[in-house]
Amino acid sequence: MADPVIGTARAAITGLKEAIKVGKEFEEVTQEIADLGKAELQARAAARRKAAFKNPETHFVEATKEFHRFKEVEAIKAEMYGEIERKWGKLGLQEVEKIEKRMAEDYKRMYTEDGLDKEKLFRVKFYCFLAAAVIVAFLWYNGIIRELSIIAYGE
Repeated sequence: MADPVIGTARAAITGLKEAIKVGKEFEEVTQEIADLGKAELQARAAARRKAAFKNPETHFVEATKEFHRFKEVEAIKAEMYGEIERKWGKLGLQEVEKIEKRMAEDYKRMYTEDGLDKEKLFRVKFYCFLAAAVIVAFLWYNGIIRELSIIAYGE
């Protein structure tokens, strides 16, 4: 069974080759490189989560497998950079690196390590707090909290 991260990386390089052939816009090509970077981040996070539930005696084997996956992703990334350099030269590489850096900063600003959207997560926390406040206010207004404290502690 093929590793899904490597499959994603191979799909990304195939997409890049097709993009260069058809002459896609430069931003779209760098988006594919960023997707490869996201796949690498997701692979690292998944490997950390998976390793946390494994027997400590097997950590070396899992770390070795993770190392091999990352080396293969790095090789694919190097191949992609080579194609960009051949097509657009050093300036193209600099532009890709600048866009990749910007995208990584945007991703870090918008998402948690597990890939959750920070804004949506904040909204869920806020609504949960609001619902709890409404429930407590209702219980307080109706005297239920007082009754429960009398039952628990006496008068």
